[in-house]
Amino acid sequence: MSQISLETTTKHSVHNVIEKAKQKFSRDLELELVEESECCVRFEGGGGFVFIRAETDGNHIRVTLEGQEWAQSLMQFMKEIA
Repeated sequence: MSQISLETTTKHSVHNVIEKAKQKFSRDLELELVEESECCVRFEGGGGFVFIRAETDGNHIRVTLEGQEWAQSLMQFMKEIA
């Protein structure tokens, strides 16, 4: 099983990052949303998981992306929010 951990910064708000993650991973890729808070979301499905955390870091938002079996989708999402 391939596991990935990425980190990036974005000018999107924490709320916007979380909403974009829900759109992509829950609605578009049909993963099950199993955990949600103001800063984080976790999805499961397809034999793996996706976890995204967004938090304020100075003038930017730092985004941590972790997953198993969803590396390509996470790398694409990281580019989408850059």
